Formats: sequence, C-alpha cells, structure tokens
Amino acid sequence: MIEGYEGKVRSWLGDGFSIKSVDGAVLVASQPLGFSALAETGTSEEVAQAGAAALRAAGIDAPVSGFVVRDAGGVDMMFAALARTAASKMPLSPETIAKAMSAGEKRDNMRPGRKAVPQTTLTMIEACVTGAVGTEGAMLSGLRIPPHDLVSPTFFLPAILISAGNSWAMPVAASGGRGGFLTRLKKDPEAILGYRVTDIEAAAPLLLFVPIANALRNSFYHGECVLDPMVETFAWFLGANGLDEEEIDELDVRVSTS
Repeated sequence: MIEGYEGKVRSWLGDGFSIKSVDGAVLVASQPLGFSALAETGTSEEVAQAGAAALRAAGIDAPVSGFVVRDAGGVDMMFAALARTAASKMPLSPETIAKAMSAGEKRDNMRPGRKAVPQTTLTMIEACVTGAVGTEGAMLSGLRIPPHDLVSPTFFLPAILISAGNSWAMPVAASGGRGGFLTRLKKDPEAILGYRVTDIEAAAPLLLFVPIANALRNSFYHGECVLDPMVETFAWFLGANGLDEEEIDELDVRVSTS
C-alpha cells in the first residue's frame, strides 16, 4: 500500500525532504533537487506521470523525475541521477513545496476544537529552518533535533518565534512598526515549553522567514547551531512579561513590541 511505502521512503530519505502520498506514487520535494515521484512498481515514466498529475491538481507546473525504488539501494541510485541534473534545475521555493504538500490537506494535527497553525505555514517554516540549520537539524541540551520537530507548534516553535521577534524588534520599531509579524501562543501543559503556537500572521512570507533565518544563523557556535540560548530567551520573555503565571492563558505577541 502507498501509506506503508511512504513510511519506507521517509526512513530511506531521512530529514530535509517533504514527502506526501499521492495517487499511484509518493511525491518527494527538495529545494535543490526539485520534485521526484517514487513507487515500488510500474515504470519510471508511469511514476513520473503520477507525480506530475498530483502537481497539476495542486496548480503547479513543474518537472517530476520518476523512480521505481524498492529498497535503500535504489535510493542511492536515485540520488546519483538527481545529482547529475541538479545544476540545470531552478531551486524550488518554500512556497511551491508548501503548496504541493498541502494540496488536499484536510487533517489537523491538533485535537478537535483546538486552534492550529495551518499546515501550509508549518511546511514553509520547516523549509526555512532547514535552509538555515541544514537537514541534520540543531543541538538542544546535547541532543540533535531534526527540523520537523523544531517547527512543531508544541515543541520548539514558540522559542524560535519569540527569539526571532526579540532580535527583529529594533529594526521593526525603527521602521515605524512595518515589517513585523504576529504570533499567538496558548498555555498548554502538554507542550514542551508550556505554550503552543496557535497562529502566525505576516503581511508577506519574507517578513516571517527573514527573522527566523537570522535568529537561527546567529545561534551557530563552532559550526553547530545550538538552541539552548533560545530556550533561555523564551524563559526570560515569559518572566519579564509575567506570562509564566498560571492565570495567563492566551496571548498575542507582535514582533514590534516584543
């Protein structure tokens, strides 16, 4: 079944790829390598057509490389083939990847009744984070955290957004409040940091991605992205604004006033 095959593809490829089951194939997206489609059966042409059909349904006109891959060894051959053509391809934008991966998306990774960040937004943020820290992720308390977990609304995303806002506040204030973004947090005992992100608003994607990328790139020490200072910044932010008190349940944070 495609669902089970998608799990295999995820384990073979690891982090740094956006992956989605479509009709007749598993669609894979990578900024430098473009779109690929994988399946266990059929021909490479048929698999590529299945991937292209899924993109057309999402309103995307882009080439798709098709591969019949039955094991990890087949993935190595796929990478070799993609590497030979990578130089002639235009890199995919985070917006294009997000559009492809979220097409027909109806699921919500939160419990019923809970506000949630749109999956399209999370996919674009994950692409931004991956571009800033690499596919292997970043270090937190001595553990390596992959990009997918870094952008989880109940895991590390609150710290990333608050740190990005904190470092971007002065430029935004100097511009009269233009160029900021809005983050909504809600207290959640199940969240790693005690708060989860429920919404993010920005007039344009770059107004969100640039501060995030800037904050992450400023977190490199000896060639490694270390996120412990972001946790400290998040804790300081909560304490300085009295947000660590039990009666505080939900808050809006604007980068221009953070």
